[in-house]
Amino acid sequence: MGNRIAIGHGELGDLYMEAEQPAAAVTEYAKALEVRPAFVDLRSQLARALLAMGEADKAVGELNRVLNQQPSYLDARLRLGTAFRRMGRMDEAVLEWRRCLEIEPQNERARAFLVSAGVTATEARAPETGRERD
Repeated sequence: MGNRIAIGHGELGDLYMEAEQPAAAVTEYAKALEVRPAFVDLRSQLARALLAMGEADKAVGELNRVLNQQPSYLDARLRLGTAFRRMGRMDEAVLEWRRCLEIEPQNERARAFLVSAGVTATEARAPETGRERD
C-alpha cells in the first residue's frame, strides 16, 4: 500500500509541475518521500521542483542524497550541474556534466550544457578517463 500512496503523491507532483505550480509539487513529492524515502526518482523530481522555485541550494542537498544511493543516476547528475550553474559554481557544474559523459558518452544534454558553459565541442565529446590520449 505504501508504494501506491507514494506513487500517487508523485503523480500529483508531476501534474503540479505540468501546471507550473512547483511549490505544490514540492509538497506532494515531500509527502511521497515521507512514505518511501528511498525512492530516488521521487527525490530527483523534488529537486527539479525546488530548482523551478529558485531553491538551488536545497535541490543540491536532495540530489546529493540521490547520488549517494545511486551514483550513476544520470538525470540527478544533470540536475546537479544545473543547480551548481544557478548558484554560480561553474567548475562544479562542468565536473558534473563531465561525469554524465563518463556514464553515457553520447548524452547530448550533457554535451550541450558543457558547450553552453564554454567548454569546446571537442572537449565536450571527450570525457576525462584518467588515461593518456593518443
